[in-house]
Amino acid sequence: MNETVKAVQKIGIIHLFCLSGLHVSVLCSLVRQLLSIFNITRERINLIQIVTLPAFWIIGGQSTSLTRAVIMLELGLLFRIDGIKTHDVWSLGLLIHTFMAPGILLNLGGQLSYLLSFALCRFKWTKIWRQTVDLNLVSLPVLLNTTYQVHYLTTLLNYIMIPLFSWVILPVTLLCAVIGPRIPLIMKVCNQGLIVHQKIVHCLSEIPGLIVFGKMPDWLCIGLVICTLIWREGEFAPTLVRKTIILGYILGFLWIHFPIHGEVTFFDIGQGDSILIREPFNRTVCLIDTGGQLHFKTPSWQKRITTTDGSQKISINYLKSKGITTIDAVLLSHSDEDHIGF
Repeated sequence: MNETVKAVQKIGIIHLFCLSGLHVSVLCSLVRQLLSIFNITRERINLIQIVTLPAFWIIGGQSTSLTRAVIMLELGLLFRIDGIKTHDVWSLGLLIHTFMAPGILLNLGGQLSYLLSFALCRFKWTKIWRQTVDLNLVSLPVLLNTTYQVHYLTTLLNYIMIPLFSWVILPVTLLCAVIGPRIPLIMKVCNQGLIVHQKIVHCLSEIPGLIVFGKMPDWLCIGLVICTLIWREGEFAPTLVRKTIILGYILGFLWIHFPIHGEVTFFDIGQGDSILIREPFNRTVCLIDTGGQLHFKTPSWQKRITTTDGSQKISINYLKSKGITTIDAVLLSHSDEDHIGF
């Protein structure tokens, strides 16, 4: 699962998983159409959905995107009043979700889920390619602030993946969940299809073209998101706002990749240590030891399932956050595994 998350982060389609609560809307629509066949009134259908949605939320795992979707659908069903606006439901849903989980906007899933759902509530598109481009532009500052990188093919892959998720992956998953337990063959076929899709995502993540931008400052990230939404609104000097957005990305890139101050950073990677030394403007970047963990023979039941090591989670992520893709020199103090291991 960790490898899949890394793959979707690399190619920039992780927001599709943050908006995965979309399947709740599709499921509710299917239930509504099915019940209407039996001449059940709209009021009773709404009542059935209001009662069953919390149960579905519990069974579905209570993920961030699922919670957002269920809250917004519940509010939409409870407040079916003429004139109520979708973004009012979005605002109230965010308040409720924040009360349930105060740190919801402090993680990538919550940020993307609510930011992109706001864009979907606020704007209307007549062309899929325009929607794809706009959603990418809105989510880009958040991704650069959290994952520090972007792929050349992100927009193209999103243009392909969004219809694939909407018309293939989502229906296949629902079909497998509803009919699969009764017909094992369908579950097996659907499962194989999802495995193939996962392998395709992994292959796409290996395509060259990854740009390590670095960690965009929080204030610049917020400013670019706001400017992008204003530019998409198109009511306030769109040309000036567009130039401001471009200038913001350029200055942010230069600030990260050409710092005016040098630094010495110590990484505590489990048992081993690692030291990063870089001069102003990144003239020279050196790494003393790589850090590592001594491995002792352990029983199979005691071995960790995760394959992510300390260097990946700490030192390599830090290098990416600083926009460093090349190290000029690596100095190894001695050959012990906790100094040269990974």
